Amino acid sequence: AGARQPATLRAAPGCRVRRTPDFVPLPRPARRCAPRPLGARQGRLSKMALCGMVGTVAVPKARSILGDVAAEGGAPALGPYPRWVRVELVREARAGAYRTWTLREPEDAALILEPLLRREPTETFVACLLDTKHRPNAIHRCALGSIDSVPVEPRSVFTAALLTNAAAVIVAHNHPSGDPEPSPQDILLTRRLVQCGGILGIPVLDHLVIGAGCWSSMRALYPACWEGERA
Repeated sequence: AGARQPATLRAAPGCRVRRTPDFVPLPRPARRCAPRPLGARQGRLSKMALCGMVGTVAVPKARSILGDVAAEGGAPALGPYPRWVRVELVREARAGAYRTWTLREPEDAALILEPLLRREPTETFVACLLDTKHRPNAIHRCALGSIDSVPVEPRSVFTAALLTNAAAVIVAHNHPSGDPEPSPQDILLTRRLVQCGGILGIPVLDHLVIGAGCWSSMRALYPACWEGERA
């Protein structure tokens, strides 16, 4: 038997048959993706650093990301490894006004802190950061509150203490009502700060409450707050 002949196509009445060439798939054009924004790559690098990726996995990945950023006209490549990020403390020139004072008693600290806080319209919490000779390195405003309270976290106090290389801290806040009597919240906060300072090795020497022309020492009124302090 001969080879099978393909079936013939017949046009319907009034129509014509047009022969088309066999279908040949054309090569698919390469998909061109828009370059990822530089912020995304830098964000990935930041996430790697924050997540603690170290060793043979993180270093090549970081180098590839930095190379992509430099190739697209972004920040220049930082070499085989990312450079350290340095944090510096900015000290105001007026800080030297009380640099020669030595704070041995609560009265000495009150001479510095009471003029700063007595006219504040809302409760303001500050930390007087001392060196090894109990001389003020700086006075840091840790938090601003309302007329009857101020939210304070230990991190806001001891972050400044660590940056200034402080050996000890005296904290203080004001009562706009003029009454220097500590509140129960002040006692709890003092105990918490003392415990944190004992862990970090930066003792909290006292907590002053400033009123209208008067002040009180938490260490003199509530020495039990310092009973759990670590040596």
